[in-house]
Amino acid sequence: MKLKPKTVLAIAAAMIAPPLAIAGTYSWASSPGVIIPDGSDLGVIDTINVAFAEGHTVTGLRVTLDISGGYNGDLFAYLYHESGQNVGFSVLLNRPGRTASDPDGYPDTGFNITFDDSATADIHSYRLTLDPNGGVLTGIWQPDARTASPYSVFDTSDRSAFLSSFLGHDPRGDWTLFVADVSPVGVSKLNSWSIEIVAAPEPGSLACAAVMGLTALAWQLRRKKHASKATKANINSMEVTRD
Repeated sequence: MKLKPKTVLAIAAAMIAPPLAIAGTYSWASSPGVIIPDGSDLGVIDTINVAFAEGHTVTGLRVTLDISGGYNGDLFAYLYHESGQNVGFSVLLNRPGRTASDPDGYPDTGFNITFDDSATADIHSYRLTLDPNGGVLTGIWQPDARTASPYSVFDTSDRSAFLSSFLGHDPRGDWTLFVADVSPVGVSKLNSWSIEIVAAPEPGSLACAAVMGLTALAWQLRRKKHASKATKANINSMEVTRD
Protein backbone atom coordinates (compact mmCIF):
# COMPACT_ATOMS: atom_id res chain seq x y z
CA MET A 1 0.00 0.00 0.00
CA LYS A 2 1.41 3.37 -0.99
CA LEU A 3 0.70 6.22 1.42
CA LYS A 4 0.22 9.74 0.16
CA PRO A 5 2.67 12.39 1.45
CA LYS A 6 -0.09 14.13 3.41
CA THR A 7 -0.99 10.88 5.13
CA VAL A 8 2.64 10.25 6.04
CA LEU A 9 2.93 13.75 7.54
CA ALA A 10 -0.29 13.33 9.53
CA ILE A 11 0.88 10.03 11.01
CA ALA A 12 4.28 11.52 11.83
CA ALA A 13 2.73 14.53 13.56
CA ALA A 14 0.54 12.30 15.70
CA MET A 15 3.44 10.11 16.72
CA ILE A 16 5.81 13.02 17.44
CA ALA A 17 3.43 14.56 19.99
CA PRO A 18 2.93 12.03 22.82
CA PRO A 19 0.62 12.98 25.74
CA LEU A 20 3.47 13.75 28.17
CA ALA A 21 4.91 16.41 25.86
CA ILE A 22 2.25 18.93 26.84
CA ALA A 23 2.67 22.07 28.94
CA GLY A 24 0.19 22.51 31.76
CA THR A 25 -0.57 23.94 35.19
CA TYR A 26 -0.58 21.61 38.19
CA SER A 27 -1.25 22.18 41.91
CA TRP A 28 -0.28 20.51 45.18
CA ALA A 29 -1.40 21.50 48.68
CA SER A 30 -0.72 20.79 52.34
CA SER A 31 -2.77 21.61 55.45
CA PRO A 32 -0.47 21.16 58.47
CA GLY A 33 -2.59 23.27 60.87
CA VAL A 34 0.36 23.84 63.21
CA ILE A 35 1.18 26.61 65.67
CA ILE A 36 4.27 28.62 64.76
CA PRO A 37 6.51 28.94 67.86
CA ASP A 38 6.26 32.52 69.12
CA GLY A 39 9.41 34.59 69.42
CA SER A 40 11.64 31.87 67.96
CA ASP A 41 13.67 31.51 64.79
CA LEU A 42 13.29 27.70 64.92
CA GLY A 43 9.97 28.02 63.11
CA VAL A 44 8.04 25.20 61.46
CA ILE A 45 8.83 23.20 58.34
CA ASP A 46 6.31 21.58 56.02
CA THR A 47 7.04 19.68 52.81
CA ILE A 48 5.06 18.91 49.67
CA ASN A 49 6.39 16.06 47.55
CA VAL A 50 5.77 16.58 43.86
CA ALA A 51 5.44 13.45 41.72
CA PHE A 52 5.70 14.40 38.07
CA ALA A 53 6.52 13.01 34.65
CA GLU A 54 10.20 12.99 33.79
CA GLY A 55 11.55 15.46 31.25
CA HIS A 56 9.71 18.62 32.34
CA THR A 57 10.88 21.97 33.71
CA VAL A 58 9.22 24.70 35.76
CA THR A 59 8.19 27.65 33.57
CA GLY A 60 5.92 29.38 36.08
CA LEU A 61 5.18 29.25 39.81
CA ARG A 62 2.66 30.59 42.31
CA VAL A 63 2.48 29.95 46.05
CA THR A 64 -0.51 30.41 48.36
CA LEU A 65 -0.22 30.86 52.10
CA ASP A 66 -2.91 30.75 54.79
CA ILE A 67 -1.79 31.91 58.24
CA SER A 68 -4.12 33.02 61.02
CA GLY A 69 -3.62 35.03 64.20
CA GLY A 70 -0.42 36.54 65.49
CA TYR A 71 1.33 39.68 64.32
CA ASN A 72 2.18 39.91 60.63
CA GLY A 73 5.29 42.00 61.19
CA ASP A 74 6.87 39.11 63.13
CA LEU A 75 6.77 36.57 60.31
CA PHE A 76 9.56 35.25 58.14
CA ALA A 77 8.92 32.58 55.48
CA TYR A 78 10.75 31.03 52.56
CA LEU A 79 10.30 28.28 49.94
CA TYR A 80 13.10 25.87 49.01
CA HIS A 81 13.43 23.18 46.33
CA GLU A 82 16.47 21.23 45.17
CA SER A 83 16.61 19.33 41.87
CA GLY A 84 19.93 17.81 40.93
CA GLN A 85 22.50 20.60 40.79
CA ASN A 86 19.79 23.28 40.84
CA VAL A 87 18.66 24.94 44.06
CA GLY A 88 15.66 27.27 44.15
CA PHE A 89 15.09 29.65 47.06
CA SER A 90 12.53 32.41 47.49
CA VAL A 91 11.81 34.60 50.51
CA LEU A 92 8.03 34.90 50.74
CA LEU A 93 7.76 36.99 53.93
CA ASN A 94 10.42 38.97 55.78
CA ARG A 95 8.85 41.00 58.57
CA PRO A 96 6.17 42.82 56.50
CA GLY A 97 5.99 46.52 57.26
CA ARG A 98 9.37 46.64 59.01
CA THR A 99 11.22 49.89 58.28
CA ALA A 100 13.92 51.95 59.96
CA SER A 101 11.19 54.03 61.61
CA ASP A 102 8.92 51.06 62.43
CA PRO A 103 11.04 48.06 63.53
CA ASP A 104 7.95 46.10 64.64
CA GLY A 105 6.30 45.95 61.23
CA TYR A 106 2.58 45.66 60.51
CA PRO A 107 0.25 44.61 63.40
CA ASP A 108 -2.39 42.88 61.24
CA THR A 109 -3.37 39.29 62.09
CA GLY A 110 -2.97 36.78 59.31
CA PHE A 111 -2.58 36.13 55.60
CA ASN A 112 -4.64 34.35 52.97
CA ILE A 113 -2.60 35.34 49.97
CA THR A 114 -0.97 34.23 46.73
CA PHE A 115 2.61 35.02 45.78
CA ASP A 116 3.38 35.74 42.14
CA ASP A 117 6.44 37.52 40.75
CA SER A 118 4.21 39.28 38.20
CA ALA A 119 1.94 40.84 40.85
CA THR A 120 1.91 44.63 41.01
CA ALA A 121 2.84 45.20 44.67
CA ASP A 122 5.48 44.01 47.13
CA ILE A 123 4.13 42.13 50.18
CA HIS A 124 6.61 43.88 52.46
CA SER A 125 4.83 47.23 52.06
CA TYR A 126 1.31 45.91 51.48
CA ARG A 127 -0.39 48.67 53.48
CA LEU A 128 0.63 51.16 50.80
CA THR A 129 -1.74 49.24 48.51
CA LEU A 130 -4.28 47.61 50.83
CA ASP A 131 -4.91 48.14 54.55
CA PRO A 132 -6.68 45.12 56.13
CA ASN A 133 -7.48 47.23 59.22
CA GLY A 134 -5.95 44.77 61.64
CA GLY A 135 -7.47 41.70 59.99
CA VAL A 136 -6.37 39.07 57.48
CA LEU A 137 -4.61 40.26 54.34
CA THR A 138 -5.82 38.80 51.02
CA GLY A 139 -4.87 39.21 47.38
CA ILE A 140 -1.98 38.48 45.03
CA TRP A 141 1.44 39.89 45.90
CA GLN A 142 5.06 39.80 44.91
CA PRO A 143 7.16 37.80 47.38
CA ASP A 144 9.22 39.86 49.81
CA ALA A 145 12.44 38.55 48.22
CA ARG A 146 14.67 40.33 50.77
CA THR A 147 17.53 38.09 51.88
CA ALA A 148 18.57 40.28 54.82
CA SER A 149 18.25 38.79 58.31
CA PRO A 150 14.72 39.15 59.71
CA TYR A 151 16.35 40.93 62.65
CA SER A 152 17.80 43.67 60.46
CA VAL A 153 15.63 43.76 57.34
CA PHE A 154 13.99 47.01 56.21
CA ASP A 155 11.83 48.00 53.26
CA THR A 156 14.99 49.40 51.63
CA SER A 157 16.86 46.06 51.78
CA ASP A 158 17.90 44.47 48.47
CA ARG A 159 15.47 42.06 46.83
CA SER A 160 16.83 39.06 44.94
CA ALA A 161 15.11 35.86 46.18
CA PHE A 162 12.10 35.77 43.85
CA LEU A 163 10.08 32.77 42.66
CA SER A 164 11.93 33.03 39.36
CA SER A 165 14.82 31.20 41.04
CA PHE A 166 12.87 27.97 40.42
CA LEU A 167 12.40 28.47 36.68
CA GLY A 168 14.07 25.89 34.50
CA HIS A 169 14.28 23.36 37.34
CA ASP A 170 12.88 19.84 37.46
CA PRO A 171 9.61 20.10 39.45
CA ARG A 172 9.93 16.61 40.94
CA GLY A 173 10.80 16.04 44.58
CA ASP A 174 10.36 17.93 47.85
CA TRP A 175 9.22 21.54 48.05
CA THR A 176 9.86 22.85 51.56
CA LEU A 177 8.17 25.76 53.30
CA PHE A 178 9.73 27.33 56.38
CA VAL A 179 7.83 29.82 58.55
CA ALA A 180 9.06 31.50 61.74
CA ASP A 181 7.62 34.04 64.17
CA VAL A 182 10.77 35.85 65.27
CA SER A 183 9.31 38.36 67.74
CA PRO A 184 7.28 37.59 70.92
CA VAL A 185 3.98 39.27 70.13
CA GLY A 186 0.91 37.12 69.34
CA VAL A 187 0.70 33.50 68.19
CA SER A 188 0.34 32.56 64.51
CA LYS A 189 -0.90 29.31 62.98
CA LEU A 190 0.10 27.84 59.62
CA ASN A 191 -3.23 26.54 58.34
CA SER A 192 -2.33 25.55 54.79
CA TRP A 193 -0.25 26.33 51.75
CA SER A 194 -0.01 25.24 48.14
CA ILE A 195 2.12 25.50 45.04
CA GLU A 196 0.90 25.96 41.48
CA ILE A 197 3.48 24.92 38.91
CA VAL A 198 3.42 25.60 35.20
CA ALA A 199 5.54 22.86 33.62
CA ALA A 200 6.67 22.31 30.06
CA PRO A 201 8.59 19.50 28.32
CA GLU A 202 12.33 20.00 28.06
CA PRO A 203 13.52 20.63 24.46
CA GLY A 204 15.61 17.46 24.69
CA SER A 205 12.60 15.32 25.57
CA LEU A 206 10.67 16.73 22.59
CA ALA A 207 13.57 15.92 20.26
CA CYS A 208 13.74 12.40 21.68
CA ALA A 209 10.00 11.98 21.18
CA ALA A 210 10.36 13.16 17.58
CA VAL A 211 13.13 10.66 16.84
CA MET A 212 11.15 7.84 18.45
CA GLY A 213 8.05 8.83 16.52
CA LEU A 214 9.80 8.94 13.15
CA THR A 215 11.60 5.66 13.87
CA ALA A 216 8.28 3.99 14.68
CA LEU A 217 6.75 5.49 11.54
CA ALA A 218 9.59 4.16 9.36
CA TRP A 219 9.17 0.71 10.92
CA GLN A 220 5.44 0.75 10.22
CA LEU A 221 5.99 1.76 6.58
CA ARG A 222 8.62 -0.97 6.09
CA ARG A 223 6.26 -3.50 7.66
CA LYS A 224 3.46 -2.48 5.30
CA LYS A 225 5.83 -2.68 2.33
CA HIS A 226 7.01 -6.20 3.22
CA ALA A 227 3.46 -7.31 3.89
CA SER A 228 2.42 -6.02 0.47
CA LYS A 229 5.25 -7.94 -1.24
CA ALA A 230 4.37 -11.13 0.64
CA THR A 231 0.73 -10.84 -0.38
CA LYS A 232 1.67 -10.31 -4.02
CA ALA A 233 3.99 -13.34 -3.92
CA ASN A 234 1.21 -15.51 -2.46
CA ILE A 235 -1.17 -14.44 -5.20
CA ASN A 236 1.40 -15.24 -7.90
CA SER A 237 2.03 -18.69 -6.41
CA MET A 238 -1.71 -19.36 -6.32
CA GLU A 239 -1.97 -18.46 -10.01
CA VAL A 240 0.88 -20.83 -10.89
CA THR A 241 -0.75 -23.68 -8.94
CA ARG A 242 -4.08 -23.07 -10.61
CA ASP A 243 -2.54 -23.29 -14.07
